[in-house]
Formats: sequence, C-alpha cells, structure tokens
Amino acid sequence: MLENYPAGPRSSAKGSRAISSTIIHSGTVDVLVSDGRSQNRIATLTKGNYFGETALLSGEPRNATVVAAQPVELYSLDKTEFQAVIKASASLEQELRNLDLRPAVEQR
Repeated sequence: MLENYPAGPRSSAKGSRAISSTIIHSGTVDVLVSDGRSQNRIATLTKGNYFGETALLSGEPRNATVVAAQPVELYSLDKTEFQAVIKASASLEQELRNLDLRPAVEQR
C-alpha cells in the first residue's frame, strides 16, 4: 500500500511492535535513536531504501524511530505480505537475516 506523510510525523517508533516493512518511493526519512537525553540521527534514507525488516524477521521491538524529513511516499508491506515475499525467495530471506543492522544502530 502506498502511503503519504508530510515532513515531521513518525513512520515508526523505537520499541514499538513491528506490523510492517517499508520501502521509500520518494522523499527522505531520518533514522533516530535516543541515548536517554536526546534523539540522535544515525542515518538518512531516500528513494529505494527500506526499513522495518529487522523487527519483522526477529519479532523484537523496533530498534530505531523513523521520521519524515520531507514529504514522503512509502510502500508498506504488512507482516503477511512481507512473509509471502520472503517465502518466494529463500535467498532474499537469507540475505536479510545476514544483515546485522542492530550493532550499527547501537554503536552510534
């Protein structure tokens, strides 16, 4: 499903339960983590980048907050759709499981 967000609203929040994975169709989002005192931007994602797959694969809460830095169009795959894509491509599932994004997020 294609969703539109103006700049500012959170697309996903750290610690929340994952219900979808998201691909950026247009625009820019910032990936933020908190050190307990402030939010720190650790990445900026643009067209073609994606987020949310780690939490869907692991079943753990989201490890970062994503905020629209400018108006964005996002394709969302709910958990059922995401699992169907993964089942259709064993190599994609293995590639996503090999991505260890959490250390990169936690180290910054």
